[in-house]
Amino acid sequence: MSQNVVHVKNEDTVLHGSRIVLSEGLRPKRIVLVDTGREFVTYIEYLHIRTETSASEEDAIICTHQAFDQGHYFVYDERTRQTRLKRAEHNFRERCSKL
Repeated sequence: MSQNVVHVKNEDTVLHGSRIVLSEGLRPKRIVLVDTGREFVTYIEYLHIRTETSASEEDAIICTHQAFDQGHYFVYDERTRQTRLKRAEHNFRERCSKL
């Protein structure tokens, strides 16, 4: 019996990712929260989708990063990191609710 599985291959810097939105005629996208090492950024991430069938006949949909767009930036240093992370997470949740 075969089943469908969705695998999202996150970039190493992605802290959180929303559900994937699929619309006919548009690129698949989701909202992500990324830590670049000096700033937190919430982006719209566009994805490339392909399918694979494994040896166990499991049909897998593989989603990989294609592009980031429309970033909201939260620059931090060691002193402000936690505060900026909370603001970025709030922004992430807000953007996800509008997706």
